[in-house]
Amino acid sequence: MVTLLGLVSGCGGSKVTEATCNACGSASYSAAACEAWGEEAGCETSSFFAGGQSNGCRNGCSFENCDRAPPCGEATGPVDAPDASPDAAVDPRCQGSQDGLFSSNPPCDGANAFSLNGATFHYCPCSESCPCGYLCGSIPLSVGGSIGTACAPP
Repeated sequence: MVTLLGLVSGCGGSKVTEATCNACGSASYSAAACEAWGEEAGCETSSFFAGGQSNGCRNGCSFENCDRAPPCGEATGPVDAPDASPDAAVDPRCQGSQDGLFSSNPPCDGANAFSLNGATFHYCPCSESCPCGYLCGSIPLSVGGSIGTACAPP
């Protein structure tokens, strides 16, 4: 599945400002495939991300400032852990979170805690590399609002 987030038209054609490829179900992409598709599409940056996506997808690729839409080939094979977080595939503490919040024992040093409706939750701040394939961002809360500068699902 390809999602184009921005298309900028110019004199010589058009550029894609942002695009993603998502592998859902039992399918998966590899970091090498993401890099190859980014090069093929003439993208300035291409990133691979894995695990814990709230949309039910297992992993995907993110691209920025491309000459054309990335091809996003067929998804197959095992899920690669992202380079920035090799512990995502092996740390069992990552299995306890789909949204960036952990009920106990988060997989990072310096975790922050807060209480919500009588329950205590922990999250990893962006001050260190994010575990579990998460990226620095915001975690939306079920009661409204969000936690910013936190390790969150891509």
